[in-house]
Amino acid sequence: MSSLASIKKGFKGDVMFSLAPAPDNLSVPKDVLEEALRIVLKSKLALMKHRFFGSMALTMQWVPHCGIESYATNYVSIMFNPYAVISEKTTKMCAASLCHETLHKIMRHCIRSVPGVDPKLQNYAMDLAINPILVDEGWGWIRDTSVKEFVYESKYHGWHFEKILEDLLSNGTPPPIDQ
Repeated sequence: MSSLASIKKGFKGDVMFSLAPAPDNLSVPKDVLEEALRIVLKSKLALMKHRFFGSMALTMQWVPHCGIESYATNYVSIMFNPYAVISEKTTKMCAASLCHETLHKIMRHCIRSVPGVDPKLQNYAMDLAINPILVDEGWGWIRDTSVKEFVYESKYHGWHFEKILEDLLSNGTPPPIDQ
């Protein structure tokens, strides 16, 4: 039995890797799902080097979902698009993305959104608050401008979401197109 098969057997019957219904009812070929799960499981192990974030991330369900672009959270589950995980090709990128989504939960962003403000702009501000924490925790490579999956501006290092949002609104910053 392959190590992936034994790992998957351990999750049998668990909701951790059950497919959430995608809005367009896309199905994922078994080989694609297995490869994505292999990367996600390696990433979960890598997160254990970051004890606090790793422990928090492991409290959440991890759900493959083709109805999203890359990663998302509903503050109970971390959802990931198996195709996005495979295209990243590295556990390093996947682990950082999973930790990023976990930080949305830790920072309780679900209850801090501002009514009447564009949700994409708010998510952008939340991401600008989260990503410096990732830098401080050893993922400094996300600052590199060639890394398009993460937004980072040193100006916002140490700022909380509401202060960043206020700054973006006062500067007339439009919501990012790809958020």
